[in-house]
Amino acid sequence: MSHSESEQLVSLDDVEAGIVNEHSGRVWRDDVRFRNLEPDDLPALQELQRGLFPVRYNDSFYTRLFSQGHYTLVGVTTPRNVESAHGGGTPRQRCSDASTSASEVTHEGPNGAPLGARGEAIVAVASARVTTDWRIAYIMTLGVHESYRRRGLGAQALQLCLEQLRDHTSCMVAQLHVKCLNTAAVAFYNGLGWIADEAEGRGGLCSNHYLIDGVRYDALALKYDIARMRRAIAKNTERASYYTTLFEWGERVCTIL
Repeated sequence: MSHSESEQLVSLDDVEAGIVNEHSGRVWRDDVRFRNLEPDDLPALQELQRGLFPVRYNDSFYTRLFSQGHYTLVGVTTPRNVESAHGGGTPRQRCSDASTSASEVTHEGPNGAPLGARGEAIVAVASARVTTDWRIAYIMTLGVHESYRRRGLGAQALQLCLEQLRDHTSCMVAQLHVKCLNTAAVAFYNGLGWIADEAEGRGGLCSNHYLIDGVRYDALALKYDIARMRRAIAKNTERASYYTTLFEWGERVCTIL
C-alpha cells in the first residue's frame, strides 16, 4: 500500500521524566490530558506541526482531520501560574514584528507551546485515518512539543489513538512508517509492540520512501495488531463475568445455609 508524501510520519523519542518546568522565571505545573481535536485548535496545531515535522501539510490535510474515518487527539494543558517571582502572569503573546496585526498574534502557553481552543496549550498530537482498505488504519502523525518530551506523552498519545481505532472502527491492523536512520524511534515502536510489516517489503523495508529536502530516505513499515486488542478485552470481560457469576453463586449458597 502506498502513502502520499503529505502522510509521512516523523517520529520522536519520548520517555518518562518529571512534570514541573520553569519558563520566564515562573514555575508551571503541567497537567497534560488528551482530547479530540477541535476546529479552534487548528492554528495552534499547525504551528506545533511546523516545529515538529519536515513535511509541510497543506490546508486540505487539516480539513480532512475532521472528516469521517479520521481520528486526531491532542495533548493539552491549561497554563496555571502556581508560583511566580513576578507576582503573577498570563500566557504571553509573540509578534514577528511591530507591524503584526492583532489577528496574527501567536499566543503561547508554558515553554512556548501554542494555545488552542479554551486557552489550552497544545503540546502533543497523534492522528490516524482508516485507509481505503477498511481493515487497515494508518498513523499519520505523532509528535510532542520539544519542551514536553521525555514524559511518556508520545507513548500515551499513540496508545489512546489505537484505542480509538479499536473502539470506533473495524480495522484489524494499524500501520506506520519510520525512517530507518531513526533508530531511537524504531526502538520506541518495537518496545510498544509494533513489528515489521512484511507485506510492505522484506523486513518491512521500503526503499526511498521519504523525500525530504530533495533527499530520499529508506523507511521501515511497522504494524500493530488492533484485533488482538479487541480479543484481550473480550477475554477480560469473559473472565470478569465468570468471577461475578461464581461470587453470586457463593452468596446464594451462603444464604441457603
